Amino acid sequence: INKIDCVASAPTGSGKTGAFLIPIAAALEDNDEENALILVPTRELATQLYFETDRILSRSKSRGRICISTPRRALDKKR
Repeated sequence: INKIDCVASAPTGSGKTGAFLIPIAAALEDNDEENALILVPTRELATQLYFETDRILSRSKSRGRICISTPRRALDKKR
């Protein structure tokens, strides 16, 4: 992973979530000191992503180290 930003667009059910989530989980499994923050534009999308993450990473050690949030909520929690 080159740690660069990425924008993707594809139809529902095409595997977008797994395409970015699995490499993140793999990177976290190799490093116990890092966590991941995934920012999404709406609460509805955050909820969808949460449940999909739970399903895809149900047996992964990195599951509890991925935070999914909207930008505003992340700023609120930072304060």
